[in-house]
Amino acid sequence: MKFALSLIILSAICCSVAFAASLNIPIIGWSNEKIFLQNEVINTFEASQFESMLNSMIKGQSTPLIKKHMPELITIFVEDTLRTDELSTILGSYKQNSDGGDLSAIKSNMESAGSSVFIPYATTSGNFVSSILNSLASDFQGQIYVASESASSFKIAGASHIELTNIKKSLPSSIFSNQVADILVVVLPKTESYAQHNEHIKQVSKIVESKDTVTFFTAENITPLSFNLDQENEVVSSFGSRAFDPVVNANSSSGSNSSASSSSSSSGGKTGGGDDYFNYFTGPVLETYLVVMILLAILFTGICCIGDLQVPDRYEAPKQKIL
Repeated sequence: MKFALSLIILSAICCSVAFAASLNIPIIGWSNEKIFLQNEVINTFEASQFESMLNSMIKGQSTPLIKKHMPELITIFVEDTLRTDELSTILGSYKQNSDGGDLSAIKSNMESAGSSVFIPYATTSGNFVSSILNSLASDFQGQIYVASESASSFKIAGASHIELTNIKKSLPSSIFSNQVADILVVVLPKTESYAQHNEHIKQVSKIVESKDTVTFFTAENITPLSFNLDQENEVVSSFGSRAFDPVVNANSSSGSNSSASSSSSSSGGKTGGGDDYFNYFTGPVLETYLVVMILLAILFTGICCIGDLQVPDRYEAPKQKIL
């Protein structure tokens, strides 16, 4: 009973740690200048820390993560929803000689940048970028430009709205020479695929090329964890009596194919090249499982050893006279 209870507690801890590790927003940053002092921040990164970093850039101050420098423009590419564990699939990290997957522009920009940083464990309770910029807008000397679709719900107080497809003509050239840090927020449409988002990133990158800019790629919200149970229901039903009815199977298969095609065409899901498979157990998640299980196995073994210690209930009289 004691052993079974210990295994249940061990499994619960492993699942909770892996689940918490996946519910984070990634932040990828790069700059033409050598601004970032670290290549990666593996600790939990709060929204207040990202706000403090942006505020320090705007004021030209230094922090443990960035050096003292005020860029002319801070560009932020914002996905509607994204999780850190999704990046491996989107960027094609599991493919040999990967060119960056559906977001190849990010990889090429980071390789050619003067400095870059990757923050995988940014936490938020929702509206990550908009809440930070609304907080900074009250004491901001520059101008905030929001490039988005007209139907976008992304709003910043006092920001100037420009069309996503007309950034080059709508963005004033004075932002690169006004001696004040301005902010350009590019809201990537949630109805488009990542390949289309990649084209938006390429277009904006050409505009700010060779300029004194800092660019970030992040998300507004965390993608909720969801599991498709339709496939499991089909597998379970295949063992029933209906599995041997060719008419029912033909109708169900044709119906499922038509519904799948209609849902994929109407949802506008962010898939690349037609591969709808998504790996929820990416490398970092599996590594978390392995490390936590090893440490907890050592802890469990130590507790069992301590519990088995026994002290004698009687002591023999000394054979020699005690001095």
